[in-house]
Formats: sequence, C-alpha cells, structure tokens
Amino acid sequence: MKTEYTISQIAEKLHITTNKIRFYEKKGLLTPMRESQNRYRKFGEEDIFRLETILLYRSLGLSIEAIQNILQCNKKENYLTHMQNQWMAVNNEIHRLSEIRKSLEMVLDKVYEETEGQDLEKDFLKIIEQSNLLCQVKNEWKDQWDFDGWARAYDEDVKRDTGALKIYENYETVLQMVFEEVENFQRKDGKILEIGVGTGNLAGKFLQNKYHIIGIDQSRQMLAVAKENLYAEAVCVENGRIQAVGTLDDVMQYKTDGDEMVDLQGKTMLPGFLDAHSHFVGAANAMTQCDLSECGNFSEIVDAMKMFAEKRNLSKDAWIVGCNYDQNFLEEKRHPDRYVLDEISHTNPVLLIHASSHMGVVNSKGLEIQQIDEKTEDCPGGKYGRIAGTRIPDGYMEEKAFLAFQSKLPMTSMEELMQLIGEAQKMYASYGVTTVQDGMVGKPLFELLKYASANGLLKLDVVGYADIMTAADLFEEERAYANRYTGHLKMGGYKIFLDGSPQGRTAWMTKPYEGEENYCGYPIHTDEELNHYIELALEKKQQLLAHCNGDAAAEQYIGQFEKALSKRTDKDLHRAVMVHAQLVRKDQLQRMAAIGMIPSFFVAHTYYWGDIHLQNFGEKRGSQISPVKDAIDYGMKYTFHQDTPVIPPDMMRTISSAVNRISRGGRVIGENQKISVLDALKAVTIYAAYQYFEEHEKGSIECGKYADFVVLEKNPLKTPKEELAEIKVWMTIKENEVIYRSGEANHE
Repeated sequence: MKTEYTISQIAEKLHITTNKIRFYEKKGLLTPMRESQNRYRKFGEEDIFRLETILLYRSLGLSIEAIQNILQCNKKENYLTHMQNQWMAVNNEIHRLSEIRKSLEMVLDKVYEETEGQDLEKDFLKIIEQSNLLCQVKNEWKDQWDFDGWARAYDEDVKRDTGALKIYENYETVLQMVFEEVENFQRKDGKILEIGVGTGNLAGKFLQNKYHIIGIDQSRQMLAVAKENLYAEAVCVENGRIQAVGTLDDVMQYKTDGDEMVDLQGKTMLPGFLDAHSHFVGAANAMTQCDLSECGNFSEIVDAMKMFAEKRNLSKDAWIVGCNYDQNFLEEKRHPDRYVLDEISHTNPVLLIHASSHMGVVNSKGLEIQQIDEKTEDCPGGKYGRIAGTRIPDGYMEEKAFLAFQSKLPMTSMEELMQLIGEAQKMYASYGVTTVQDGMVGKPLFELLKYASANGLLKLDVVGYADIMTAADLFEEERAYANRYTGHLKMGGYKIFLDGSPQGRTAWMTKPYEGEENYCGYPIHTDEELNHYIELALEKKQQLLAHCNGDAAAEQYIGQFEKALSKRTDKDLHRAVMVHAQLVRKDQLQRMAAIGMIPSFFVAHTYYWGDIHLQNFGEKRGSQISPVKDAIDYGMKYTFHQDTPVIPPDMMRTISSAVNRISRGGRVIGENQKISVLDALKAVTIYAAYQYFEEHEKGSIECGKYADFVVLEKNPLKTPKEELAEIKVWMTIKENEVIYRSGEANHE
C-alpha cells in the first residue's frame, strides 16, 4: 500500500517547519498531490526523497535557482560546475569580509579605548564607511545564505566572553547598561531611533520589559513577507482561548473528533474591539430616553418628546427624558429653555440631555422638584442659566451643576435596569465590541454592576473606573473586583473630570474662543485639588483617567502629574490616560510621551463636530483636534473611543474618522493628522488592550489570548478609505461564544 503523509507529518519527520515546505513548493521545487475535496496536500516517498535532496543542497549553500537547475538537469557535470562555482563564491567573500572585519575591529577597539570628552566623530565616520561596505557586499550576493544558522553561531561565540574583541567583553553587562541608558533617555526625550544589524539580543531585552519593537528591513521581499504575516487562514480555540494560529493545514493538526469547524465565508476576522472609554450603564439608561439627534428645531423637539411620553404611557409624576439634542444643529442656534420644555408638560418633570452629556435643560416642574430658584448659587466648576437681567433660572445647566442635578434623579428599577444592560450589551456587540468601559462609577452604580456580574448577566467584559471624589475606597471594599475580573466585571482605576465640552464651549482653553475677547472656558478643579487626587491614585497604585478636552485642562493634568512623579522614587508604570485629548498641543504630547501618559482620542469629533470646532476655535486650532499623527510621530500608544451614549460605539465610523478626517459638512479637518487604516485599528485593539493592562490577554490574535473576535463583512485594509464607515459587523465572538450575528455562519 502506498504511504501518504500530511505536511505536518513531513515537517516533523524531517525536523523542519511547514512554512519551509510551502516555500519550496512556491518556488516550484515540490509538487505535492492535492485531495480532490478539501485540497489538502499529500506527500509520497518520492516527495520526501526530493525534499531531503533540496535540504542537502541548501545546507551546502546552493541558491534556489541553482537547485532548480540541478534538479532539472540531473548530471554529474552539472553538479560539479555548480559546486565549484559555489566554493569560489564563498572563498572570495570570506577573504573580502575578512579585510572589512579587520578594519572594523581596529576602529571599534579604538572607540572602546577613547576617554569621555574626546571627539569620536572621525572614528564613527570610519565605522559608517566600513558598515556601508558590508551592506554593499551583502547586496552583491546572488545566493540566499542560511543567516539563521550564522546568527546562532554568532550569538554562541559572542556569549563565550572570550575577549577576542574588547567590545564583546562582559557582553550581557553591556546589553543591560545600554537598556538602562535608553530608558533614562526616553524619560527625558521620548524619541529613540536604533539603526543596526544584529541577532536580536538587545531587542529581546526590550521585549522582555514590555517594549514594542519595530523591525525595519530594506528588502522588498522581506516587507512582502511581513505583510503576509498580518493574516492567518485559521484559528483553533479551546476553552475560550486561542490555541493555534496559522494556515488551515497548521491548525488542522489540533482538530479532534467532535470539534466544531466554523466557515467565515470569506469574511475578515479581527481581534474583538475594546472600548477605551464610554459609560456603559449610561448607554443602557439612554435606551429609556427619547433620541433627539434628528430634531432640527424646538418645535420638532416638543413634538418628539410628547409622542415619546404618550407611547410609553408615563405616569403624571414620571420624568420625561430626552437626549442627544445639540444647539449647534438647531435652527435657533441656542439651547431651548424651561418655557419651551413647559410646552411638553406642565405636570411631568422634563429633562433634555445635551449630546455632549455635559449640559442640559429642565422644565419648570423639574426645577421646582429639585428646588432650584433665584436663590440657588452657581457651584464651582458649573453654572445655571438665568433669564436675562435676573437671577431666575432659565432651566439651562452645565458641567458640575448639571451632574449634581442628574445624580438626584430617581433610579430605574433593578429589574428594568438588568433588562436594559442586556440590551446595551447587544448594542455594543453589534459594533464588534467585546470589552466595554463604565467611565464614572459611584457606589450606587457599582452595586448595579455587581448585581449583574453576580447573576451571570454580563457577556462582555466591563471595566469600571471609580469616581475618585466619592468612591476612592471601592478598591478596599470590593477586593474581588479590584484590577481583576469576577463575572466579567473589574474595577480598573479612577476617573476625574477637569473641564467641559469643546462643542458646548465649556472646554478649558489657554486662549479665548473665536468671537470672545476673554472667555476661555473654565476648570473644574484647582491645581491643589488635582494634585491631591493624583497623589491618591499613585499611592493606591491605581490608573487615573482624566477628562481633558481643552489645552489648558491638558496642561493642568500633565503639569500636576509631572510634579507628582518628580517627588516619587517608585516609578511604577501608572499608564495614566488623558480622555478625549481634543485640543492637546504637540508640545504637550511630547511631555506626555516622556511620562508614559496615554492619549485616548475622541477622534470621531472630526466627523460629528468638525465644522463646529472650526467655528469655535478657528482654522489653526480647530483643524488640529485629535492630533493622532502627532502622537504616532512621538512613538506613543494611543486609543480611540466614542464616549457612548454621546455617540454609538461605532468602531468603523471612528476608524474612518481617523483615516479620512472629513466632517459632516464635507470639510477635511487637519490633512496633516490623517493616519493609516492599520494605525487606526491598533487604537481599538492592541493599544486599547495595553491601556487596560491586558495586552497579554487581548488585542491581537495570538496563542494563549482570549478568543475575542469581530468578523467584518469586508477587509478594512483592502477597502477603499471612503467606504470604511460602511463596513458592517457580521459576527462578534466573546471567549469563543457568538454574542452577535447578522447572518448564519456555515458550520461543518
């Protein structure tokens, strides 16, 4: 009986990788049989003999082209000619390289012996000259050499510490010194460039310390291979984690009887999206509110709210709440007042929540219930609107005044809230999100989340951030949820507000808004207050997220964080986050990079409010909102978010906004800040995982990580940029469980 082997069996038998076999097949050196049904490769004994022959020739240094010629013309003279030519090529290169090596050794020994302060410029120029000669030699080689084998031999020789070259003495010690010096340099400058040829020992040290390494190769062939590595044919999942990633043949070796196979029908699977900042329970509550985003004037708001109240059959004392109105897009170009809302109801309290969630309007009944009148004083960091020339409230509230008002509203029943949380999860999952955030958790809200967790109602991972002003002790009181998941819920750190909304003109700026002589918005906290909260977060070793839209708020956060870090000897990785970072300046990003602060950009503002920002800040400032390209240039990790319920958690709309930066009015908002699709995807996958300290568990499709996936109808890397926002989610998978499906997958 004729014996047949799979590619995995051949690889194991000959102690090589399956990729090497595929490489020889692509080069035409192997032609295995294919099964008629599934097209799997099948190898016979003659294929094994041929492959062993190829491996022998490669070990002798023959090029692929030379092997092809030998196999096509299997004669003694042909063998001898090729082998003789190969020997002469190797011998010539050995002599040539020997001369260059001697020259390099002399220069390197001289540099090594130089004392501090001497001018080394000439010596380095000699090194560069000799290095260029090496590059020239390499480029002239026509054969493909076994660089992996050479690298292994080189590493072994260097680590013997024989002192053949003085630069190799105490090699490991020198590597550690270089690593420490680079770390110190990065804290000061934040910009590092390494150009070199090596075997990865130094890069490995940085990788072990959680640095991300970018490899650069001038070879177009290597670049093509690197791009191919972005994709995989198949993934094997077991117990909610990824077991294997690779070609279908690679992954099939893990398949056992009873395993389920899922055909994605040519769709594109990515790591599940991570929401870097939103308000999960707020998004659930918003489902009980009237969406006013499509209303164009006060009359339409009144009609929509009346219809909403009638449809829900609300009692006469129930609050009628609307959300997502924006005065910038209303015909009246101003906020409605209490008297407009009185047209909706005189008996029910009525509240409208602005699209930014930083301000709102209440009717006369609502003001009466909460006892807000002409005697009510504005609070620090917030204010009440007044009828012109009087102290009578007109129903408008912003920032801390509005937040305080909201906190006194009656809670939705637990039963209804749990139902809404389920609906909210479905909504997030429909956009491919597998990890969500609740970015301002007080103790009552935490109890709701804990209830959902304890009763198995959470399908997505929910990361809560405690209100540092009112719930700083949650981590001591709820240790089961402190920085670890219990029932898909964990508390990740603290949150604080430092200013308001740029479209609402309450963001704190260093220079006045357009059309204003002195008005720059305003802060919420003093420097002393903020410093106290930063010290508290650092002392408790908890991450701090700070809401900063304006550049003055950004300056306050960066400055006070720098001050707090300067007084500490422990430089623990805090991964502080600047949430929104709309108008952060380039010089501020550089300082953020130096202290490891992460900007989380609300980059979809370029689409939703780009035209408004140009009006509020002028072309120079307004066009530079969400300066993602600047962050990339400084080597920073950055994330994107939607601040849901401000806007839906539509990741593809957000990616489109970062790539295209086109406003609703059709204007380009900062051409110089556009980024690639791949860089945009990083912000909602691997970098978002890094923000959560979960880069080893989520954010990429790698062995050992959670099986959190989003399947898209189209490949965003191959879709025209202008169509990115239209890409739909086909399926969302959380720990190998399908939690959203727009169409039925084909199961085998």
